[in-house]
Amino acid sequence: MTDTAIITASLEAVLAHTEDPGPAVYARLFKDFPETQALFFLDRDGRRRDNMLSRTFETLIDYLGDRKWSVSMLQCERINHEELGVSPAIYTRFFVVMRDAFRDLLGSGWLPVYDAAWGDLLMELEAVANG
Repeated sequence: MTDTAIITASLEAVLAHTEDPGPAVYARLFKDFPETQALFFLDRDGRRRDNMLSRTFETLIDYLGDRKWSVSMLQCERINHEELGVSPAIYTRFFVVMRDAFRDLLGSGWLPVYDAAWGDLLMELEAVANG
């Protein structure tokens, strides 16, 4: 099984476990990086967070596939987020936060192969985002 298939399987497992992983992802983000919570002060109903997570999933899926636009998206969004006050280090850690939230959600259902595949992916995404 390829890393792409393993990552896809982990995402499918998360979505089979919970309809909306967003609350877990953002709880983890705010726990790991409390300073980011203030950046969502206008997001009273959670729509911006939902949109951001949805775009992150779309970017991840494109990156795992044919990479038509995800590389540019990662690089541009790193710059956009920096303009909003998000350091590049925190920006690139969002995928780590996602992985950690998914691992927490699945508990014993999180497989060792998921960790290995996500580890490789996270290193790639950081390198790509930082150009």
